[in-house]
Amino acid sequence: MGQWIKVAILLLINIAIAGSTLYFLDYMRVINVLSITNQLTKKDVSAPLRVEDTLLLEKEELNKKWELLTIKELELSNQDQSILASNLDLATEKTKLQDEREAFLNEQILVDLEKQEQNTYDIKITDVATQISGMPPQTAAELLNLQDDLQVVDVFKKMDQIAVAAGQASTVPFLLTLIEREKAARIQTLMLVSPDSF
Repeated sequence: MGQWIKVAILLLINIAIAGSTLYFLDYMRVINVLSITNQLTKKDVSAPLRVEDTLLLEKEELNKKWELLTIKELELSNQDQSILASNLDLATEKTKLQDEREAFLNEQILVDLEKQEQNTYDIKITDVATQISGMPPQTAAELLNLQDDLQVVDVFKKMDQIAVAAGQASTVPFLLTLIEREKAARIQTLMLVSPDSF
């Protein structure tokens, strides 16, 4: 029985210490003892709702975060699509520029070939003009009758240039009188079409 008395005394001391601690905390306004006792004495059904409310708040916050993440994901997807579209535009522009460059290079090659052909043609025409200038007029006229009209015009142009450079009179008008009449008429017509030749 002595032990039960000791337990009871210790229990009373603990209750007294707890009570004085609650009184001190209430006096210091750390806690409100009346509201705590009112809450303990009442059967409050709202306590589980508060737990649910906090869970609902957390769910709402998670939903908001999820929506923000979805929006950011959509923005990133749109940015990726715009970057892909820009890259596609750049690739198309690059291909177009490469095609234009190739076309320009091909055109330049053709121009170079034409110049080379023209230079070769000019050299040949110069040779023919020099040879015809050195021939007797009747023989030259017979050869000119066999040539193409445009070639004869080019030869006459070259003969005039050679005569001017040498400071001599051109034999072209005299050769025109020796060529067949129809051919001479065609050549004079071509000379009128391109007057810069004479």
